Amino acid sequence: MIGGPITHGPGKIVSQSMKQMIRSHLDIQKEKENTQHLKGAIRYYQSLADRAQMKGIVMDVFVADVDQVGILEMKPCLEQTGGFYVMTDSFANPVFKESFKKFFEVDETSGELKMGFISKIACTCSKEIKVQGAIG
Repeated sequence: MIGGPITHGPGKIVSQSMKQMIRSHLDIQKEKENTQHLKGAIRYYQSLADRAQMKGIVMDVFVADVDQVGILEMKPCLEQTGGFYVMTDSFANPVFKESFKKFFEVDETSGELKMGFISKIACTCSKEIKVQGAIG
């Protein structure tokens, strides 16, 4: 969940100082000085996406902000892991609330989340036992 642009760490897109304006589309195209964090943030989120993809982790982003939060930089995380992105003006917005509920929807018959997870089944047995199959 994101409520504003990232201002700390290797994924920051703008400094915490209020003097620096957040980059715009035109700034990115013209490579102006307020895009100084752009390339570093893209590299960071690309490496994060690569690591998440190798581990089978899906990255979803829920945003409640009217300004930019750095989705351009985070784009590889969403695209490579199959994640999705919901953006509204506030966490109280009905669109946000319904999307969030739908995301964590539970199957009425099994009582489990409707989303799937990557899992592995391992069965270690003695030499005398032969495994015919597994259900999971």
